[in-house]
Amino acid sequence: MKTLYLDLFSGISGDMFLGAMLDLGLDKSYLREQLALLDVGDYELRIHRSSRSSVEGVKFDVLLNAPQNPPDQNVSSHGGHSHSHSGH
Repeated sequence: MKTLYLDLFSGISGDMFLGAMLDLGLDKSYLREQLALLDVGDYELRIHRSSRSSVEGVKFDVLLNAPQNPPDQNVSSHGGHSHSHSGH
């Protein structure tokens, strides 16, 4: 068994993590097969080497082909009525 220790003092995004795993040798076709099991809709994966500010690695992008519904902007709406919140 191999162990990978990640010292993520300021976090890591999903695309950064998968890019790093691909750079370490994760098979692209295996990743595509496993993601297809999620049944999340129409998307395209773009995987390529990239360099920015002398740092090189694997760039991993997920492009959504189907239009997405944006999340509700005001989820704390009270339905247009007004009332006081004093005393809560």
